[in-house]
Amino acid sequence: MGGVLMGTAVMNLWARVGWRQELFGDEAMTRAVSMMVVLCSVVMGVVLGGCKAGPGTYDLSVKLADSLKRPDGSLPPVQVDVIGIKAADVAQWQGYSVSKYFSGDDARRKDAAARGMKEMALGPSKPSDTLSRGDQLWGKWQKAEMIVILANIPGYSGSTGGDDARRLILPTRTDFWKDARININVESSLLSIDSSTPKQTPKED
Repeated sequence: MGGVLMGTAVMNLWARVGWRQELFGDEAMTRAVSMMVVLCSVVMGVVLGGCKAGPGTYDLSVKLADSLKRPDGSLPPVQVDVIGIKAADVAQWQGYSVSKYFSGDDARRKDAAARGMKEMALGPSKPSDTLSRGDQLWGKWQKAEMIVILANIPGYSGSTGGDDARRLILPTRTDFWKDARININVESSLLSIDSSTPKQTPKED
């Protein structure tokens, strides 16, 4: 019972934070929200493991935000990787250096590519890309419980440890998202969940 209340409390906190765009414009808040999503997913997955909800597939779109524009108004090239993982692997990805990951010769990135990942080469001619819910990667990931999104943002070195805002780790549980659409923005110093992404309304049992 205490576990259920804990899960409900986290979901209610998530609901109070909301999806207002001004919140996601602040790097510290984005880090907190990202960690809250991971915590909520883990709590709900462990405590409410008996529920019927499980991993789902989604149309996951990533778009370059206007805040990335250079003085001449153009968008820079940005590499974005999307990887499906198990919940047990969250700690490894949360604590891994994003700068090292995009260093050019990183073993973890090579391993992710070998296992299957969505590589999005965004830029002036392609400011957005989508991993569709029908993509074969979802099957290759074998019902991924979490999605890791990493962005190599030009001119921004991020931070060390698990609070690097160039990384988002999101749950794939069908009771977490309202529908099969997730929109992500790449901003000048962070990744954020777009306000257009419908969230699931917390349910009281």
